[in-house]
Amino acid sequence: MTAESEALERWPHSNSSLDAEPESSFIEVPELSLHWKLELAPVDGWEEVDPNITYVLLLLPLSALIGVCLGMDVILALRKHSQQEVWKMYMSEVRARTIQSAISNLNVVQFPFCVVCIEDFEKFGMILRHETVRDRGLLHSIDTAQAAMDFCRLDGVVFISHQWAGYSHPDPYGTKYEAIGKAVRELQRRGVRANWIWLDYCCIPQENNVQQQSAINSMFAYTSFCTTFLSLAPTCTHVDS
Repeated sequence: MTAESEALERWPHSNSSLDAEPESSFIEVPELSLHWKLELAPVDGWEEVDPNITYVLLLLPLSALIGVCLGMDVILALRKHSQQEVWKMYMSEVRARTIQSAISNLNVVQFPFCVVCIEDFEKFGMILRHETVRDRGLLHSIDTAQAAMDFCRLDGVVFISHQWAGYSHPDPYGTKYEAIGKAVRELQRRGVRANWIWLDYCCIPQENNVQQQSAINSMFAYTSFCTTFLSLAPTCTHVDS
């Protein structure tokens, strides 16, 4: 009979291990959801030995477990860092593709490039919608990118960027309308060729959604055609806020 078999035979009949007070140790690693209790007790009870040996026996597996936990923590940290790097690379590629797409569309117009003469604009009295300006015969439309670039280079077109002050109309108070006229005239006074303007509400269809989206898709091209970029930011309050 082997020593292992003898130990197994003694186990059910031995009360020494039941009488022996086990040594306990608690291990908690919240980050890994580990909450363990280790109890160590010999089958035949504790022998009279130096207490330091007992502590060593407890510390050895405890140290090994802590080492494993630390190793797992390091692995998780490295994996998280790797995922962040992959995400950064992905976003960089997305931005590069977006820029490349914008550049490739600079010479593509899905909807004619429309502009309004500043002299006619000053007679409107307010910012008029695209269809109204068109029906009055005051909207100049250019069909091709090359023709638009030549026109802008010759007469000077101001691209006006602004924020709408209402959901249904960009300028319900009329403050932007006045500011546009003053700003363009100031550009002319300073020697800037600015005879025409591009303004979204006047130059992008408002009723036909398909035409409107086509014009919006051509915004990169429209911006590149214009000779002057004007950012309009007068003091005003959003009427729907």
